Amino acid sequence: MSKKRKSETLPRLERKWGRIVLGLMGLTFVCALLPVAMYYGLKAKSAVWLLVGAAGAILCMALGVMLRIQHLRCPSCKRGLAVPQWKPGRRYLCPVCRKPFLYDDEP
Repeated sequence: MSKKRKSETLPRLERKWGRIVLGLMGLTFVCALLPVAMYYGLKAKSAVWLLVGAAGAILCMALGVMLRIQHLRCPSCKRGLAVPQWKPGRRYLCPVCRKPFLYDDEP
């Protein structure tokens, strides 16, 4: 059996970017629910909360999509987008080249 050289191994995805993207997705839902919580919970009937919630949700979603496109690309073909994962477990394949997405903390 031949040993793999360092030049033959593909770069791996960083788990921190997957966690950041998932955190931004969660923050998007929190921002989207903020106007509802303010309206029913605190009886603050103002359109300002609707604008703040919508702007926060749009900003978090746009940042999450941008970071996913920038940092969670397939290491082999650079065209497919990886599924953001919080912890190791399932192995997903690139929809374009069908190679597995490997994160930096996986064997």
